[in-house]
Formats: sequence, C-alpha cells, structure tokens
Amino acid sequence: MTKFFSAETGGFYDSKVHGSNRPDDSVTITEIQYKTLLNGQRLGKIIATDNGKPILIDKPLLSISDRKNTAKKLIDIAAGAARQRFVSVGQLIDMEYKLAEQQTKDWRAAGSPTGDVPQAISDWAVAAGMTNEQAATDIEVTAESWALVLIAVRKIRLEGKAAIDAATDQGTADDMSNVAQPFIDQLDALTP
Repeated sequence: MTKFFSAETGGFYDSKVHGSNRPDDSVTITEIQYKTLLNGQRLGKIIATDNGKPILIDKPLLSISDRKNTAKKLIDIAAGAARQRFVSVGQLIDMEYKLAEQQTKDWRAAGSPTGDVPQAISDWAVAAGMTNEQAATDIEVTAESWALVLIAVRKIRLEGKAAIDAATDQGTADDMSNVAQPFIDQLDALTP
C-alpha cells in the first residue's frame, strides 16, 4: 500500500483505500513521512508544502493584539467561574439574591414594619425557621459577603487586564497567557 499527499486538498490518500482516485498533484510519501506528519500535527505543527511535498512548520504566531485579547478572555472566564462558586447553582439565582437584598433595604428604609414584611424576607424566614428579623439580617450579611466577593473578583480581573495591556510582545504563543496566569490563579483560589 502506498501513501500520497495532495497539496491542492491538503489531504492524504492511500492506494488501498482510494486506488487511483486521488488528485493529480498527489505525491508519494513513505509510511514514516506519513506518521511524522500526523505526529507533528498532534504536537501543534501544521502541514504546509514545499514544491508540492508536505513539510511541517510552526503555526503562525497570532498578532500581539489577538494574544492579548485571548488572555483577557481567559481572565474573564476565570472571574465568571469565581463568582459562580459563591452563588447557588441555577439560572438567575444571583438575581434572586439582588431582589431579596433590595426588598430588605426597602423594608429597613421603611422602619422594618412588622405588618408589611416583603415576601423575600418572609419566604426565607419560613424556609429557614427564623424570625423575619433574623431572615432580614441573614439576607443583609449574605449580600455584604457577595459584595465583597464581587469587589475582590473585579479588582483581580481589572489588574490582570491592565497587566496584559502593559505587557510587551515577547513573540511567543504563550507570552500573554503567562502574564494572565497569576491572575487566573488568584481567581481560581477564591472559594466560599
């Protein structure tokens, strides 16, 4: 069985599988060349051609702007994951927290009237076996803790992005990722 490579299609062909049904520009390659090319791809190289013959080359380096944008996105993803670790699992749970916090603030501003307890407070009081006052205090403590987490996440996220903006081009594929990593590590370390 003989292996072939076509520069036109960028594909490999096998005489046993394809017979003579292959592009006109296909060139014969050895089994060792074939395996070398595939292994090179697995290691991040790309297959290019030199006079129609396949060769391995390094992937072109993304622009500094693209590398910085990618690193910033990685920080944003880590920040989002950090925030999520502090909120119960489910969609819009953070919105429930904000609603309960706002209802509690409004109730406090009105003098905490016992005859007009907001539903967010009374529901939590019933569910947790607390008084309305205990439930309101718990909501306030939770909201304050959540605010501190948000401030910490924001600080790390903004510092990381500023460090990336200030970083100089080192001309490597992972230069900006290396700048981002300490900030990602800090965000990953935030746990409830």
